[in-house]
Amino acid sequence: MINELGCGEMRLFLKLCFKNITIKPFRTLVIVLCLAAVSLTFSLCLTISSASKAAVEDMIRNSMGRTDITIQAARGFETLPELPADCESLPVILASSYFQVHDINNYKYVQKRSVYVIGVDTERAAKFGFLPKCTAPSENEAVISYALSQRFGYDIGDEITLPCADGTEIILAVSEIVLNKNDLSVMTLAVITAPETARTVLASPGTSATIIYIDAPDGKESETAEQLCAAYTDFHVDQVTSTPESRDSIRSVTMAFLIIFAVTLLMILFIISAFSKNIAVERLAVIGTLRSIGAEKGSASLTLLTECAVYGMIGGIIGTVIFYALKDTFLGKMIPRLDGIGGSVSVPPYVPVFGLVIPAVISCAVSFASLIRTSKMPVKDIIFGGKDNVYQPSVSGAVTGIICIFVAVILFMGSFGFIPSLVGLAAFVTGICLVLPKILSAVSKITAKHTYGGRFPVMRLALIQSGTKKTAVMGTVICTAVVMMTASLYILSRSAEGLYSVRNFNCDALITNLSERSEYYDIISADSKEFIYTAAETTELNGRQTSVSIFGYHRSEMFKGLRDLPESLGNDEIALDRQMMKRLDIHEGDSVTLTLKHDTIRPVTLTFTAVKGIDSVYLDQKCNAAVINLDTYKSVYHDYPSMLLVRGDTELMHRQLIDKSAEFETADEYYARMGEGSESITGLLDALAVIGILLAVISVSGQQMIGFEQRKHELAVLRSQGMSISQLSKMLLCETLLTAVLPVLLYLCTGRFVILIIEHTLSSLDMQIPISYEHLGIAEFIAIMAAAVILTVLIPIFSLKRMNTAEQLKCE
Repeated sequence: MINELGCGEMRLFLKLCFKNITIKPFRTLVIVLCLAAVSLTFSLCLTISSASKAAVEDMIRNSMGRTDITIQAARGFETLPELPADCESLPVILASSYFQVHDINNYKYVQKRSVYVIGVDTERAAKFGFLPKCTAPSENEAVISYALSQRFGYDIGDEITLPCADGTEIILAVSEIVLNKNDLSVMTLAVITAPETARTVLASPGTSATIIYIDAPDGKESETAEQLCAAYTDFHVDQVTSTPESRDSIRSVTMAFLIIFAVTLLMILFIISAFSKNIAVERLAVIGTLRSIGAEKGSASLTLLTECAVYGMIGGIIGTVIFYALKDTFLGKMIPRLDGIGGSVSVPPYVPVFGLVIPAVISCAVSFASLIRTSKMPVKDIIFGGKDNVYQPSVSGAVTGIICIFVAVILFMGSFGFIPSLVGLAAFVTGICLVLPKILSAVSKITAKHTYGGRFPVMRLALIQSGTKKTAVMGTVICTAVVMMTASLYILSRSAEGLYSVRNFNCDALITNLSERSEYYDIISADSKEFIYTAAETTELNGRQTSVSIFGYHRSEMFKGLRDLPESLGNDEIALDRQMMKRLDIHEGDSVTLTLKHDTIRPVTLTFTAVKGIDSVYLDQKCNAAVINLDTYKSVYHDYPSMLLVRGDTELMHRQLIDKSAEFETADEYYARMGEGSESITGLLDALAVIGILLAVISVSGQQMIGFEQRKHELAVLRSQGMSISQLSKMLLCETLLTAVLPVLLYLCTGRFVILIIEHTLSSLDMQIPISYEHLGIAEFIAIMAAAVILTVLIPIFSLKRMNTAEQLKCE
């Protein structure tokens, strides 16, 4: 019998949940779409971190196999160092030789083309993932890479001559040609030999290895690298996987998506909260009735929580489906791969689980407050307390809002890092929305007390109603939160688009990955040409480890990526990006000690004087540029440019390029490729802004419908007392105008601060986006949003015209 009662009670609860969800499909749609947006952005946030980490790991594994750490010595290893017992190692003798190149396109020159000579146990190297499988060459044989065979025309059985370090030469027969996989994808022109042959090329018969590749236990890469650094201070230990640089890069991208998730959550949280409160108000009568016939508090409240959980699960399912449909579009172009960018993004198995659970948790959480509030209420008050009575905003809510705004200002003024900045953003928006009801109430009271409505009675009544009716107040709060977030997303999207659309190179073509000295490219018959000298290093600057992009200074007409450069730069002067100077607390005139070639055997430490800061944000969003005199640059890195900008006949110049490792790209191709990488983030921001507008319109429409249903008797009374349908329609229109216009006015006053907080949050991740305010575009965006919200007044106006006044008066 008890089991039958329990089953009957469960069936009753399920019927109630199903009826509650389906009775108002419009409202259900709003809540589900909001929760789907949360699920989508949260899934993107989780996936970008794991996918980026996996992509970096795959790139390293595809080129270096199981290598986690490398050890090098200035003159090689005569005796292999002792390694931890849980590590595996692969000793390699890496030597350098060259072939002489007689190029038909460049008959005036006889060039020396460097090649790598790799002396290694090939079977062991293949198991390590360092080299593709091949037959071990004998002492007089060599295995060559496919790129080398194509470049110089060698085939199996041919003989190759390799100059040695002591001036002698050795002749080897090509025994096999292997594809450029594993480490040969990096060392494209490679000759694989027996270790004894490599020692001959190196002219060092006592050398056991020049570099040792180490496979450390998973999760202990950093710990093992630190142990080796401490044990062998004379050796150069380099951690390849799980490096701080790769972790910081992945963290920056992940946190950027976390900001987007936080903005989306803030945007829709007030919408869900408002609708959940309305649902709770409607369900209180049912909960009260169930309790009046003997149901326990927990069982009665379970109907509301079950309904909210179902909303969350449906929204999570839709959001997850959208995520899988769009993940490659949004994330594929942001994750580097061996073959460039793009492709399918792998999703960890826990992402769809969180995508389903998080919306359900949020949906239940925002309704839990109503359940707590009603748990101690008398049953009578619960059953009959669901009307849209005069709204009295609490003083504690307004005080909490002021405290939130104060906290946001403090967190913004202090440089406390990413999480505090994100908390400051949430605190400021929440604070504004908590204070707003009190402002509306104050305006309503002032209007009622000091005006008499002689000339504008309808507007006076609308002002009073806008601060005393809960649905009107909540509609304004929802619009305020959505306007602040969507307008900020729009400004960020336009700023990001402007950042990526800047043309830093005013040329017809770009030649990158140069490997020769500058005079090697004299044969290219360009109308004009300019070399760019730059080197990226993780080095020490004033004793602090930092990433720096070093540029050799010279005045340039085609390169505009560095702005505010000085007219001249002395041999002992350095121009740093202003953001870098701010981060490192460097001022104009300060002494700057910079170690160049930090990771090489012979690092170079130079001392400079800092000049006025420059702006490199349009070239490098991390703002890590450092410019030194070109002669100083060449004294360290020699005359090896990294990029060549040319103007002229691009087809002719492409044919004249004999540097096979260089990449030729027209300016149009370059900017099209760069545009592809920026479309993902700007597209996501635009999509969220549009979703915000739609949610605002749908939410205010829902509030209009709920408000009209709850105010039918009041409107019938006003109609019976002489107000015409036209006057009542004007009143509703004025209320909606206030709902749409007041958030716009608030954003005009506070929007700049919201943008500054977001900019400050991105800056804490070393991601600089110069904010550009396109006033006409912003005005159009806000006008469209306000107009769309105002049009929602048609819903209660049409309902008002169909309302039976006498019927509504009898209902009460």
